[in-house]
Amino acid sequence: MPTKITTRALPDNTYVVTLAFTDEDGAEVTPNAGAVWTLRDYAGNVVNSREDVDIVEDTSVDVVLSGDDLASQGVEDNGIRVFYVTGTYTSDLGAALPLDQISSFIIEDVVLPVNLREAKDHMRVDTDNTDHDSDITFCLMAARQWVERYLARRLMTQTVTKYWQDWPKKDYFVIPYGNLQSVTSIKYKDTDGDQTTWSSDDYIVDTDEEPGRVVLAYGESWPTTTLYPTNPIEIIYSCGYGAYAGNVPEPIRQAIKIYAADLFENRESIVIGTITNKLRTIEALLWPYKLWMA
Repeated sequence: MPTKITTRALPDNTYVVTLAFTDEDGAEVTPNAGAVWTLRDYAGNVVNSREDVDIVEDTSVDVVLSGDDLASQGVEDNGIRVFYVTGTYTSDLGAALPLDQISSFIIEDVVLPVNLREAKDHMRVDTDNTDHDSDITFCLMAARQWVERYLARRLMTQTVTKYWQDWPKKDYFVIPYGNLQSVTSIKYKDTDGDQTTWSSDDYIVDTDEEPGRVVLAYGESWPTTTLYPTNPIEIIYSCGYGAYAGNVPEPIRQAIKIYAADLFENRESIVIGTITNKLRTIEALLWPYKLWMA
């Protein structure tokens, strides 16, 4: 049966997951040979190649996680780690009975505009109280995603791959999500699906405009190759306010805290007037930062 680990793991520290195996009657049992564990993030990605790691045949096993096991996986990482155990055991009911377990725990201080500790402080939840950490983490994730959609921005520095159907009629591309930092590459496909990387000498990356742009260099024109029917033009670029939470404007961070707190406080009931007032406050905080695409 799935379980939730209520203690927290801190990056760059050591965290121990204790696996205790019991049979259908709750008695201790030793897993059969071949039992393994896998560590994944909330999106299902394997963390630090920790996949199908052999489990020692014993009734209780300590798994020590440290270093890259507890490292942030990037700006989309909400800090939740899921620990999967797969194997079999033998009891009076029969052989090769499934011994599948799922446990979860949370990494603090992942790369987020507002982290778990800040959210709990805003919600006046005691730091040592870990009972609601998962719920608060989900509320934070939902709040950040809503804010990013409202602003039409990406908050933390990240790499984005965006596709276009055709070259623009003007001499520039408008690059979505704001705070353009750099362009890694511009590629396009011909009718056969063969991809070509367009020379960076042929365009200028304008990071001063908001939103940023890719502008034709002087005397250059867009490639004339007949393009592939679906998403032929690919631009990979970096955008966002910065790599640290402190780079995100404080009004945006406050809006995330308020929205997350509202989601947490109203998990089972909706108070229309309260929500309306809070949304007005959130929108007032966010409005100066809303990105308008031409």
